Amino acid sequence: MAEVLAVNRRGDEPGSNIDPRTVHEMLQADPTALRVVDVRTRQEVDATSIAGATNVPLDEFEEHIGELRASGSLLVLLCESGNRARLAAQILERHDVDRYRILNGGMRGWVKAGLPHQGGRRVLPIMRQVQLAAGLLVLTGLGLGVFVDHWFYLISALAGGGLTVAGLTGYCGMALLLARMPWNRVARPAAAAGPVANGV
Repeated sequence: MAEVLAVNRRGDEPGSNIDPRTVHEMLQADPTALRVVDVRTRQEVDATSIAGATNVPLDEFEEHIGELRASGSLLVLLCESGNRARLAAQILERHDVDRYRILNGGMRGWVKAGLPHQGGRRVLPIMRQVQLAAGLLVLTGLGLGVFVDHWFYLISALAGGGLTVAGLTGYCGMALLLARMPWNRVARPAAAAGPVANGV
C-alpha cells in the first residue's frame, strides 16, 4: 500500500517505471485510476493479456495519441518485456503527454509475479518467429553462398544487420512484418469497433 501511495505522490513525473503488483493493487482499489495500454501485437495479446487493458499496437500507436491524451487516467504502458513500451513512451513525450508509467518487466513480469491474466489462442510468440526466420535466412544465405554464388552471403549479412539494429534500437521490422502474416492475424470482436479496442 505504501508503494501505491508513493506512486500517487509522484503525480505526473514522466518516465517512471511501475511495479506489476503496484498496478494490480491500484486497479483493485480504483479501476479508473489508471489505464493499461498494451502496445504488443494483437496476436501476442490474444495469447496472454491483462483483463481490461487497451490494445494499441506500437505500429498504430501514434494514430491514437489524441484518444490517449484525452484519457484522464494515468497511462501504464505494457509490452512483452519493456522495449516497445519505451518506444511508445518516446512517442508520448514527442506529443507532450507525460502522464504515464512503464510496467516493469512487461507482460513477462506480470505473469512472473503471479498476477491474474487471461490467455486464448496459442501461436508461436512473435519474437520466436523472428528468431526462426532470421536463423533460416542466415543458414539459407550461407548454403547458397557456398554452393551457388558468393553473392548470396549478403542474405546472411542482411539478417545479421537487421538483428543488430533491432537489438540497438528495440525496433524490429521483421516482427512488425510477421505480425501482419495471416497466421498471426486476430479477428477483432464487434464490441471492439472503433479506433481503440478496450478490454482485450
